[in-house]
Amino acid sequence: MLGEIADHWQDLHAHFGNTLLTGLTGDMLSPATDTAWEYLALVADRHPQLTQELAAAVDQQPDLLTHDTVLAWYAHTHRGEPHLLHALIDNLRPGDNGSRDVAPLLLADPLVLGLDPATVQRALHAELGPRRSGYPLPASGAFLALVAGFPDDTAVADAWEALQRERDLHGHVEVDVSVYYPLAYAAVETADFVDQVSRDSERISSHFTNDVDPPFAQAVIRRLERDPEARTRADAAITSTDTSDARAAQLASLSSAATALPPDVADNLRQRLHRQQGLQLPDAVHDFVTATDVPVPALLLRILQSGTGT
Repeated sequence: MLGEIADHWQDLHAHFGNTLLTGLTGDMLSPATDTAWEYLALVADRHPQLTQELAAAVDQQPDLLTHDTVLAWYAHTHRGEPHLLHALIDNLRPGDNGSRDVAPLLLADPLVLGLDPATVQRALHAELGPRRSGYPLPASGAFLALVAGFPDDTAVADAWEALQRERDLHGHVEVDVSVYYPLAYAAVETADFVDQVSRDSERISSHFTNDVDPPFAQAVIRRLERDPEARTRADAAITSTDTSDARAAQLASLSSAATALPPDVADNLRQRLHRQQGLQLPDAVHDFVTATDVPVPALLLRILQSGTGT
């Protein structure tokens, strides 16, 4: 539907005139058009007039950038421009209704935005101020951007060490999962990566909730994407004879979401699939990538048929 609207934007505009945006919101009595622009930003690049009108709307109403879709469109269309970094930083600040989801992710990949990584890193440090680490952890978009985009930053390592000290002292820590998992898989030593995944997997599975699956899976996948040694250790754990079929499938699902599995790992999964298919009652496991409980054979088959494990 959005694509159809974008493709016929000029005709629709000619027919409905100034009432087009308010009509798209579904509330003809409200002057607010934020909702319409929030969705139209997804398809704005399909029609030049729509792109121009969205750009004009943002110029007139900068608060539109608090919507993730509009901010993502803005970053794409203003790549490399000097004011882009300022606009993104503005939407990281707590208490201003700024975007919390897409802005940290955008700043985590500065080269994609045509921005200098060192400049972005300095801007994030400035935004965090003198307290960039310690417990409790900074609950800000700037900290999340630093964790996701600059995992080797000393502030990331310091925050992880502070978290570990707090856990050692009190036996537990109070950290939102949207902060904990990105930090954990940015900072954990590669030698401890598989053990960290195992501990977190067991903890999440025991709580019978899917709420934490996305931040956990995204953090693990991001680490696997950037760290070849972590991938090697994950592959070794998958193929180990000490690893159960269920655990191997669970870890392989995360690994295959990051990169193509090596042939020897795929062969090992085929052997595990054959064994599971021969069981009268196959094992079941929680898949963090899809946030579902599935039979192990079904998960193994999905991994092998997805094109990443062949």
